[in-house]
Amino acid sequence: MAHSIEGPGSRDDSRAERAVTVAEPRMVHARGVTPTRYRRSHTDERGFTWRFEFMDEATGFLLREILTREPDLTAPEIKDRLDELGIRMTSFQIKSALERMPDAREGRRQDRRFQWSIDPSQPPAPAVEDVDDIEAITRYAGPALRAWQADALRAWEAAGHRGVVEAITGTGKSLVGAKAIESTVRDGGRALVLVPTLALMEQWQASLHATLPGLRMAVLGDGQKGSFHGVDVLVASIQSAARNPPKATGLGLVVADEVHRYGAPLYSQALHVTFRRRLGLTGTYERMDDGVEAILNPYFGGSVFDYRYGAALQDGVVAPFHLALVGTAFTPGEAQAYETADSRCSDSRDRLIREYGYPVEPWIDFFAAVQEGSESRDYRESELCRLYLRGFATRRQLMAEAQGKSRVIEGIGATWATMGRGLVFTETVDAAEQAAEAISAHVPAVALSGSSRS
Repeated sequence: MAHSIEGPGSRDDSRAERAVTVAEPRMVHARGVTPTRYRRSHTDERGFTWRFEFMDEATGFLLREILTREPDLTAPEIKDRLDELGIRMTSFQIKSALERMPDAREGRRQDRRFQWSIDPSQPPAPAVEDVDDIEAITRYAGPALRAWQADALRAWEAAGHRGVVEAITGTGKSLVGAKAIESTVRDGGRALVLVPTLALMEQWQASLHATLPGLRMAVLGDGQKGSFHGVDVLVASIQSAARNPPKATGLGLVVADEVHRYGAPLYSQALHVTFRRRLGLTGTYERMDDGVEAILNPYFGGSVFDYRYGAALQDGVVAPFHLALVGTAFTPGEAQAYETADSRCSDSRDRLIREYGYPVEPWIDFFAAVQEGSESRDYRESELCRLYLRGFATRRQLMAEAQGKSRVIEGIGATWATMGRGLVFTETVDAAEQAAEAISAHVPAVALSGSSRS
């Protein structure tokens, strides 16, 4: 898809029509192409009007003909070939159009410039025959939005198509993302969906296939090397996207699921500045370090909507629950291990505060300083930080995987048998496997984690 921008006092109304119709008449008109049928306009949040000239059969045919005759050309070189035919397109428009062609391949020359060629093994994308086709491509087939989802979407749009939507688990955040994707593609753009786990990658693919079945989709991650070439939506794991960040060449939307996880410096590399529309989705918009304030808020613009349990319960979106606290005792071995780890934490914490001036309160600031100090060039400081972190991890693991918890779960086995369904949350994968084994003595149970296949 080619793009042109129209600001105050500029005119670009007929460039696309002139460009196509002045080309070799036999090449274009023999194919029965009417170039006036594929234009749409969109005025963005800054007041600029973007004209989206959907690449029809003629444009794709011309680019394909040029690269078939002369493969491995750069966008400026393709522009020169088009100039010879009387066609006026910028290098940016050419690159955007090529990225929409599934049979176009991008490479690099020795001088690091990008070059393009045609892969004959890939069929060309079908032409967009009419503006109405974009309505079919983006037709929403999912359930009607609940009131809170519609309110969240409006709040995000009112904030300039940027912001984080907070909502508790199970209330349907992904539908807000799907509607944001629908409007962006309808406006001529493309969307990147970032997910932290393979399970969520598969869930997003299934959800988008169900809610927006007309969209073309690719995957980046889990051995797949998808890109924006010839697609409307790219679903990517944050790990793969951080290593090779996808970029938007026109109107672009990034939907960051579980956005609170991307406040780490490594993962934040996937949040590219070329995406003008930015939507974060999370149930807990907070971190133990300063990633929200230092990385996420500057990029997304902060939280624009918050849907908590009280409102969800009142709306009938989630089920009510009763809270009961059941204490379990450590085994003698677990108690000894916990005491040793706790002593290690206390001793190293006292020394870090006394000798290196680490903050006493709040604890989250102390912990952030410990994480940073573990990489200190001062050997004694880094060793104290690592001692604290090892002790902290040991305490957490002991509490998560205490044998007494499994005995309590197994002891209420009769209750599991009377339930239609049940869900147990644990802190570690090992704890989840232990709980599933205990419950399986009464009813079928399975442990799920981020690496599980749905």
